[in-house]
Amino acid sequence: MKIILSLFWVLVFTSSLMANNERNENQDNNNKTPENATLYPENVKSKSAFVLIHDKIVSLPLGYSFNSDLVFGAKYVLNGESMCANSTKEIEFFLSPIKDGQLVDVFYENANSDLGEMVNSSGKFLISVNKKDNSDLYIVEFKNGEFSNPTPLVVNTKYDETSGAFNITGEKIVFASNRPGGHGGYDIYETELVGNNKWSQPKNLGPNINSDQDEQCPYLLSDGLTLYFSSKGHESDNNYDIYITTQSDMGEWYEPEKLGNPINSEKDDLFYRVSPDETRAVYFTSGEKGEGIYELIFN
Repeated sequence: MKIILSLFWVLVFTSSLMANNERNENQDNNNKTPENATLYPENVKSKSAFVLIHDKIVSLPLGYSFNSDLVFGAKYVLNGESMCANSTKEIEFFLSPIKDGQLVDVFYENANSDLGEMVNSSGKFLISVNKKDNSDLYIVEFKNGEFSNPTPLVVNTKYDETSGAFNITGEKIVFASNRPGGHGGYDIYETELVGNNKWSQPKNLGPNINSDQDEQCPYLLSDGLTLYFSSKGHESDNNYDIYITTQSDMGEWYEPEKLGNPINSEKDDLFYRVSPDETRAVYFTSGEKGEGIYELIFN
């Protein structure tokens, strides 16, 4: 397996960044996300460029291995405004090991002996692929040192299903769709595994999360109660920003809070993925080196 040489990627840009996140104390406590140990911007230690867009080749983060020692991603040619791949055959999956707290090297397609024991790491992800009239979600697994062939998700419809993610157990999926019955544009839905390759009827997460604008790229923390997502609505202005919300004991989602600097940029911020041990995150954003995948290290 060879190192990706065609990507323009940066591993040495690291700077300490601290940001204060002011809270609106006058907000209704029944709607506000309660205080907890989730990852607010003031916990960010550093933000580093990892893989940047080059010659219309985009790289997107898929997430981390279950044991947080690998980062997975997908590379393909960007066509138009859609962040979806044009074909499963055009996607190159890649991974990067984390050694001594640092991302080292970038490999694509299959792991090899260079990974050592990390070849036994595993992960399960979703990738968005354009079809003739819509976009569908496909399941990809990394297991025994190899990426599986993408297989279509059974909840796909004739409408767009995009930017999905599994929860830590693989028994729940959150994704975005423009199917009818939403609150406007793309909404976030969830579905649960109810049998062998059988998933429940997708449920809209409701108006506290879904605005009259577009919501994309949902991601659940390991607790299953903390949700990150990107939105053009709420407090955003034309661009996608990342928000955080939590779920109450009654199953209702609290009003989301927009993350601040250095996480959100002046451009689109998408595909926010936190490691299972919650020490770091990768996402598609903009920084001093340009647009691409950046990594955050938390205090």
